[in-house]
Amino acid sequence: MNPQTTHSIRVWGTLALLLAGLFVFGLLATLKLQRKAAPKTPFTIGVLISSDSRLPVVEGLKDGLFSLGVDNFAINLKNAEGDFARIESLLDDLIRERPDYIIAIGGLELDLLVRAKTDIPKFFALATQPGRHGAVFPGVESTAPNGTYERMEIAKKILPEIKKFTLLTSTTTLGGIISGEKAREFAAKNRDYSIAVLEFSNVGEVKRFASTINKSHGVIFPAPAAVIEPQFFEILKFAEAAGVPVVAAIREMAEAGAVFSYGEEFSEIGREAAFLIYEAAVKKTPLLSIKNRTTKPSLVINKKAAGSLGIDIPADILKQAAKIVE
Repeated sequence: MNPQTTHSIRVWGTLALLLAGLFVFGLLATLKLQRKAAPKTPFTIGVLISSDSRLPVVEGLKDGLFSLGVDNFAINLKNAEGDFARIESLLDDLIRERPDYIIAIGGLELDLLVRAKTDIPKFFALATQPGRHGAVFPGVESTAPNGTYERMEIAKKILPEIKKFTLLTSTTTLGGIISGEKAREFAAKNRDYSIAVLEFSNVGEVKRFASTINKSHGVIFPAPAAVIEPQFFEILKFAEAAGVPVVAAIREMAEAGAVFSYGEEFSEIGREAAFLIYEAAVKKTPLLSIKNRTTKPSLVINKKAAGSLGIDIPADILKQAAKIVE
């Protein structure tokens, strides 16, 4: 074979290899683009709530997922709208509808989900001491009931002249029970204070009580409990009319008119729950490997509400506030 022929073969061989490489590169690039363009598998989150008071958690869950780049989900919301007798049947409906995941928002809701027999992955949010509920699946723990003692301590500094505190709570949920325990702990260490722990079993009882609020109740502390929360605005309305300060556990409640809150933000709890769903749905992390999440309590002061009641918030307390509503 002469040198010219050998050179031609080498040139054509090189060109063939180059064309083959370009073909493979193009094929891989096309497949990659197709994978990017292919729609992500959508999934549904079944959400169980006892009343509209939990809706900010649901909104936080949606916002949290969107911020994580997750938009291929749907929410199947079951809301008992304050009729607690309906919650169990709503959970049954949810299980029959087979969402990809179920999240119970609140302790009352969690108790039912713990007992529910289903292979659908379970989550919870806004529940105190989940181990005492029997939950062995991941969720966002609520610290709000534990903060009842701290709320009373802050109220003692802001309102030193008022020696009567009234806690509105419920023994139907663990959060309500813990709130009562913390109030009694405060009473044991502050003998010069009169602490009334009023327990309610349903929303109707709370509503009827609200219309009787007067100065003799001192400072009203609505507990973070399913029975109490739906009537917060009713409590606030009558308390404002009677000139009685209200102290809340939830940030949104201070923003709505309580003198201050020390505790959580519902929407932030929802955003923390979004991380749990993201772990399971996107990262495909096994449920047993997903760690519980919590939110840190913060102080929110409503200076406008305090001013309307003639309350002057001490400067050192204002400095501790994460937010001040003017």
